[in-house]
Amino acid sequence: MTWRVGNRRNMWDRTMMGKSYFFLSLLQAAVSMEWTINAPLEVTAQRGLCARIPCHYSYPSHLNKETRVGIWINDEKWKSQSIAFHSGDHSGESLRFYNRTRLSGDLRDGHCSLVIDSITQEDEGPYHFRIEFNKDSYSFFPVTRLRVSDFTDKPSIFPVETVEGKTVNVTCTFNTTCDGTAPTLTWVTPTDEPLSVSHSVTQWGDSLTYTSVASLTPTFKHHGQNLTCRFTYLTVSSEQTLTLTVQLPPLPQWGTASALRTCQHSSLSLLSILSEDGSEKLQQDLD
Repeated sequence: MTWRVGNRRNMWDRTMMGKSYFFLSLLQAAVSMEWTINAPLEVTAQRGLCARIPCHYSYPSHLNKETRVGIWINDEKWKSQSIAFHSGDHSGESLRFYNRTRLSGDLRDGHCSLVIDSITQEDEGPYHFRIEFNKDSYSFFPVTRLRVSDFTDKPSIFPVETVEGKTVNVTCTFNTTCDGTAPTLTWVTPTDEPLSVSHSVTQWGDSLTYTSVASLTPTFKHHGQNLTCRFTYLTVSSEQTLTLTVQLPPLPQWGTASALRTCQHSSLSLLSILSEDGSEKLQQDLD
């Protein structure tokens, strides 16, 4: 009889413990659901450009009015020597990240996207985000792994019809998602021909388009020569080249009226005179 009572009591204790553990698990799950993050598992960036790790986090509503500090760690665990970004104390950041990292967006609105400028191969690896309030803190997992690839981006240069003596606008563009240090766009001309250049920047979402427009008035001596658009960041540069095809302007058609056209090429001057009756007289003058 004593054995039965003890057995029932043990069973009751085990049942209550099981229920308590179940409810505790539900409570922990409910609490953890309030700490959530939306970030990719992997991001690829080109060496010399910037890397952007998109990130949005949520937290318990009772912390809405509290001040907060956002921290990105370049490791799978918390390590003070691996801090890539610290919104409250930049001096605590690792020296190799100093002045190269920043947040895109406002922490108070749940934005935690990390931007790293002038990416190097050494920056490759795991990153995770941590948020600290006055008395609460939370590290978000899984980590985002950053991959660094070779620099391959090139600007785009758009050909235009080029006629001798007629001013044309040649457009060169470069697209990027890096909104930090702007690239420098320059033109390399085939001769000492002066260029009139204008620059502009447009944004569509997270994408930026840098545009440079060069105005030039070609002559026939530019035919077959190259016009190059080059953009440069701090550590990398790239260019695109356009080979000029310069056309001669068409002969004027004036009916029975007189027309005169002088063309210089290979030290040969060709003078074509159309007479009143439509007959053509040619005179060649070798220099």
